[in-house]
Amino acid sequence: MISDNTSTLISTFYLGETIWGLDTLDAQEVIRVTEITKVHNAENYIIGIINLRGKIVTVIDLSDKLGLGQSVIGKASRIVIVEWNDEHIGLLIDAISDVIDIDKKNLTSAPAAMHGTRGGYIDSVYQADQKLIAILNIRSVLEVSEERRD
Repeated sequence: MISDNTSTLISTFYLGETIWGLDTLDAQEVIRVTEITKVHNAENYIIGIINLRGKIVTVIDLSDKLGLGQSVIGKASRIVIVEWNDEHIGLLIDAISDVIDIDKKNLTSAPAAMHGTRGGYIDSVYQADQKLIAILNIRSVLEVSEERRD
């Protein structure tokens, strides 16, 4: 979730052809895709787990979680590591882009058409150079994951 300052850094990434953003304070690191161990009886969007320097990380297909279809892992695919409730979670993305400094005054609410399945995961929208960046509400994405695991 975007902090209350007037400016914030956003890490941008691609899911398919769509560019998304995530507050850099939410991202611990970005890693290349490594061997992922499948987890039986997990939600469809949970790809499996990885060992990251001795820590077990659950990997979520972010595209699938957002209702955009399953990702195909390629050379540009990356895993964004976030921390949630003292647990490390990996978000599989199609490609990493840039870190941009945005003025929060230029953020707008997500359009009403986006308030469906994916809309609940969008914090706001930012217009940058003829393209719209959907700013992900990582807490919303991961809270649903937590509820389903109980």
